Amino acid sequence: MAGLRKAVREDYGIHVERGRLVGKPIEYRETDGSNHAPAGGIAMLDVMRTINRLADAYADASPGQAEELKGLFLDVCRHILDQGLVEGAPISRSPFGIPSSMYGWFGQSAGIFKLRQVLDEAGLLLPMSRAVAYWQNRSWLSEVPDPNNSDDWRCGFWHDLMVAIAAMPDTPEKWQRLSAAMRYVSLNITTGEAFSQALPPSGEFNHHGGFHLAYSYAMEKALDVVGRLHQSGLDVSAEAHERLRAYGRTTAWIVLDGTVATNLLLRSGGPEGKKPVANELRTLADLGPTNASGTIDPEMAALYLAVIKNEKNDATDNDAQRYRRAGIAAAELSGAVAMPNRPALVWRTPGTLVSAAAMRPDFRGFEMYAWTQSNIQGRYSVYGSVMVLQAGRKPVTPGYMPEQGWDWSLWPGATTFLAGDLELTPRSDLGYGGNRSPVGGVSVLSNQVTLLNNVAVGSDAAGLFMVDFDSDGVHFRKSVFSVGGHVLVQTSDIGSTRPEPIVTTLYQDHLDDAQQASMLEGETLTNANTDRSIRVDKPLVLRDVEGMSYTVLPVPGQSAPPTLRVLRRHQTWRLPYDKFLKEGFAEGLGKHGSLPKNLSTEEYLDQFVPRAGDFALAYVDHGTAPRDAADAYLLTLPSSTTRDTSDMPRLLVQTRAGHAAFDPVTRTYAYAGFEPDTTWKQGPLLRLGRPASVLLREMPDGSLKLAVASWSVKDTAPFILVLKGNWKTSASGGRAVAKNGETELSIPYVSDLPQSLVLRK
Repeated sequence: MAGLRKAVREDYGIHVERGRLVGKPIEYRETDGSNHAPAGGIAMLDVMRTINRLADAYADASPGQAEELKGLFLDVCRHILDQGLVEGAPISRSPFGIPSSMYGWFGQSAGIFKLRQVLDEAGLLLPMSRAVAYWQNRSWLSEVPDPNNSDDWRCGFWHDLMVAIAAMPDTPEKWQRLSAAMRYVSLNITTGEAFSQALPPSGEFNHHGGFHLAYSYAMEKALDVVGRLHQSGLDVSAEAHERLRAYGRTTAWIVLDGTVATNLLLRSGGPEGKKPVANELRTLADLGPTNASGTIDPEMAALYLAVIKNEKNDATDNDAQRYRRAGIAAAELSGAVAMPNRPALVWRTPGTLVSAAAMRPDFRGFEMYAWTQSNIQGRYSVYGSVMVLQAGRKPVTPGYMPEQGWDWSLWPGATTFLAGDLELTPRSDLGYGGNRSPVGGVSVLSNQVTLLNNVAVGSDAAGLFMVDFDSDGVHFRKSVFSVGGHVLVQTSDIGSTRPEPIVTTLYQDHLDDAQQASMLEGETLTNANTDRSIRVDKPLVLRDVEGMSYTVLPVPGQSAPPTLRVLRRHQTWRLPYDKFLKEGFAEGLGKHGSLPKNLSTEEYLDQFVPRAGDFALAYVDHGTAPRDAADAYLLTLPSSTTRDTSDMPRLLVQTRAGHAAFDPVTRTYAYAGFEPDTTWKQGPLLRLGRPASVLLREMPDGSLKLAVASWSVKDTAPFILVLKGNWKTSASGGRAVAKNGETELSIPYVSDLPQSLVLRK
């Protein structure tokens, strides 16, 4: 009580003088997340926080204290209004184009809502709730379509604006404002720059180019608003609703055991945060399939049941029981998911999840590369990495608590420099780096349902991911073909201009027991110190300690085969997180990951306790400064070892211009074309007119199922494919012209989602 009295009467100077309420001037403007007050004045954000504190104290106060708290609260509100900080006021704006740091403003409408009755009795409810709604709404209006934007802005203010409006008197104006705000929410979801403000059709929620599930306050807040207002009869548009359903679908499919693969997280080495997937899916389920009151969306409810299996005890979950009584069973999450905006490919079964990821060229990658206390050493996660999650097993590099001794230059699947902790610690942030080449080309298909063309359902689903990478002195072209529990990773055009060796990592496994066995060419390896080097001039078979098999393949036409390195060793790594600072040191990271200027990099890293552990690892070594190098390997999941060797996916073509592969079990061909007018001699595709990823499946009825996706979100040219045989399509999305045993297929570009067609003789 004394602290609140001091804040209002002394710090803010709010008191009655000569019959008139006076106080220090209030400034609305804060800069860059701080809370700077004007000379001799007070900052608006600090005032709003005091209002919240007054509201909380009032709820538990004795009658005498409540009367004083009410007086303090009303005097602060009157002073705000006296200062002219009301609806329509010309409020100053920060250099970032927004009136305040959004992060400090989360929840700052709560105090007005909690004490709305006190305001109403004093005749201040309408002007004060209008004013708070205006402050929150200005943050939306100042948003601009910009790929560098943070989607945090939307989610925070969706919630707090609605709270401010909900505090208003129950009049037509209140419902008009809520209706208008919901219309803006709908527009915000469906329009604008597809990778900042709008949710793309694939449902990915991104933040500076990273998947936003790394945060706890993102879509959960936004969906909470949508769900609560749905109960009052106010809904988002049908198009916005479908985008939200796409978000729920994509999110559910890429979560296993409540965990997202590390290479899909925004901050690949940072805190993962709470992942409120189940809460979001429950809200979406209760919106109904078409926002119809009182109905359940069966798909979202089925996904909710699938997700909570490993998150909570669904036997005692009331919502789970409600959905089951409606005849809804848990979804069977087997299939492939295309995330073209990340870009990423996820192939999964109920117990296993494979993820391939890169980074879009037009995102600055700020928080992916260099955020304070997160991942200044984690940038290789987006160099085409391929990671596997298995149910019941601890994930690799789990966010903020990475494996002790993890070598951050060796991300499974990624093609990177072989570097130590010193080389991977930049002097200043790498936030404005990024891939200069096109990235995208994620296609999926299956014999069963394909949802919105980006979720292919069924154990027979196939997915193809491609990345043309050129950044940080390294370039390569990579494709990842996932089908039937097998993952074929092909990398060509590998080159670098730096002195460090360049490698493609197969696995890096922490050994809980130094005797945990791995395998090389039938030989069991348990020695704690192993270092084998083998020339890749024939297929070589390995197995990691998690039971996954790897067949390293020689690339056809390669004149100088690379070397396979298989190691078991003790690793030490210095990770620059404040929590690992040695006692007596206090030099943490500067703003956005910049190192202290008074320390060399070695001196800086020496402040941190080294992290150490035993590891088994394998990588393909191309040496220093390679030119036009290549490698390929087939990863086989433990649950997929029943296939005969002759039934494994096969590498057909691997050149600088393109990659091709074939899966004999599902009769699926995969083509990754990196250059215009790429020609092929194997399989049904003869020519691909422009860079794209293509999946073709020979169906039992003689038809040909096709999925194609652009290699770049910026390349919107039509797809031209020339196929063997005479084919026709009845779909409006493509035109087929057959002549002389060949068919030219023209497919107009619609979006970066994969586009699907069925061709018949």
